[in-house]
Order: sequence, then C-alpha cells, then structure tokens
Amino acid sequence: MPVFISHRTADDVLAKRVYDRLTKVHSIKCWLDNVYPAQPPEKITGTILTNINKCTHLLVVMTDNTEGSWWVPYEIGVAEQGERAISTFSEMAKLKLPEFLWHWPVLKGDSALDRFAQIYKQERIVVEALTASGRHESLANTVNFSASNQSSASQFHSKLKSALGQK
Repeated sequence: MPVFISHRTADDVLAKRVYDRLTKVHSIKCWLDNVYPAQPPEKITGTILTNINKCTHLLVVMTDNTEGSWWVPYEIGVAEQGERAISTFSEMAKLKLPEFLWHWPVLKGDSALDRFAQIYKQERIVVEALTASGRHESLANTVNFSASNQSSASQFHSKLKSALGQK
C-alpha cells in the first residue's frame, strides 16, 4: 500500500528528497510521479491512474512551481475519488497555498514527514493485524478497514492534523 508522490517536474529535487526520506529512513514504499511531457497524454494518464490505484496515500509536493500545473490537480482529483489519504508537503507560507489544500494535512519539513511516516506505519499495523486475523476481505483493493463510520482516509487526516497541531 504505497504512497504516491505527486509533484511538478520543476520540483524533482525536492520530490526526490521527500521520496528518499520516506523510502530510506522510514522504509515506506513510494511511487514517485516522474511523468515526462514527451510521452503521449494517453500514456501519461494511464500511468498515473495505474499507480494511484495501487496507492493508499497521495503526498503532493507543492511549491511556487506547482502553479499552472495540469497534472498535479488531476492527480489530487483522482486520489480524492478513491478515498485515499491526501497530504501536502510544502515549504510555502500558508497564505500562498491554495485554500482547498488546507482541508488535508500540510507537512512542513522533515519532522512533519516523520510524523506522516509514524502515523502511516501505525495504520499499516492495524491493516496487517486485520488481514492476519482474516477479519477483513480484499484489503489490497480498499482502504476502508475501519469499523467506525469514519473512513480510514478521514481517520488518517484527523490523526496527522492533530499530531501537526492543525485543525
């Protein structure tokens, strides 16, 4: 259940830093969105859909470069329709981020990435326990493992926002 890292090509260095921290420091499987404009649009779209559908979380790397991107908002929309946990990694000032992104947790810096990883791993432990006990069917195809009415994506958002001191 990997994390899909969405970003604009102009932010490859920052996205790679986020990817490296999650994969190397925290051993979290990630898919780094490296879609290149030279590919035909149908190939790009297919690659994005395939990989978002394999992921339970979307982490958007947002900078001043993201403005004007067509692919990043597309990826957010695709992820939102699939009940995935969405978070933003940004070093921008709050006022510069698009307002709708504050609906989800906003990570600033490595310590926030570490919090993301900690809560992600706690969630995985629950999923693995449910899978081992046989109490959950088809976990590979769903992130709705919670017994409560609140979706797992909403629970993840709530836990992470609380840990980051966000409302």
